[in-house]
Amino acid sequence: MSLLLEAGHPHAPRYPLATVWTEAEIVRERFASRRKMDAVIMQMCIASIATKKAGKELQGFLDRLNLCD
Repeated sequence: MSLLLEAGHPHAPRYPLATVWTEAEIVRERFASRRKMDAVIMQMCIASIATKKAGKELQGFLDRLNLCD
């Protein structure tokens, strides 16, 4: 239940059990995707220290992420 409350579901305690289960799965998937994206960005940041090409790729990647928002 705290997972849903943390993810912005203030009425989660009133959800039916099946809804809690489904919403919790969605939240877990979203958190996992965020962790994966953070890992990719961190890896690109580290690589950008080594080469200019990696730095340009990182900048392009971040620009594309901004367009998606």
